This record gives sequence, structure tokens and C-alpha cells, in this order.
Amino acid sequence: MTSAGDPATVGNGELDAVFAETVRRTGASIGALYLLTPDERVLRRDTTSPPPP
Repeated sequence: MTSAGDPATVGNGELDAVFAETVRRTGASIGALYLLTPDERVLRRDTTSPPPP
């Protein structure tokens, strides 16, 4: 069960779009986003941006 503020409740498309924009704005070549859910003690990779061609 998740709360309204839990990152797991955010739609993946929305999270991907925000993550991609953040990677672009920072000028990073690649990026990875790890989430910690309230009921787990380990990080879970949620989103990864591909390296540039």
C-alpha cells in the first residue's frame, strides 16, 4: 500500500519526463534514478537515461 506522496504512485511516463528533463538541464551524459519505498530497505532503480549516440 502506498500513500499519495509515495513516488511509487507517480505515473512512470511523468517520472520519466521529469527525469529526462533534469538530465538534459544538468548537461549530464547519462543518469539513473533510484527510489526507496517505505516497506523496503534497498534502493530500486526506476529510470535510466541512455548514453548519447
